[in-house]
Amino acid sequence: AKVWTLKIRDGIEFHNGKTVTAEDVAATLERHSDEKSKSGALGYMKGIESIKASGKEVVLTLKEANADLPYLLSDYHLIVQPNG
Repeated sequence: AKVWTLKIRDGIEFHNGKTVTAEDVAATLERHSDEKSKSGALGYMKGIESIKASGKEVVLTLKEANADLPYLLSDYHLIVQPNG
């Protein structure tokens, strides 16, 4: 539970009609991981060592294994936004 691969489904769109991409997901997570952010999810994000978008996947590598990661990513602060 240290490396997680999130697969972005085809056909998912934002309210503005733009297709959701792995880059959007990664940029959102990176923004919330920034030590300077005032994100309410920053505490969760500190456990992530790296975030990489590749094709239709986002790969998260954690500092320590955490089987609760999917639950933590459902936090309302982490709503995916276009361009993060």
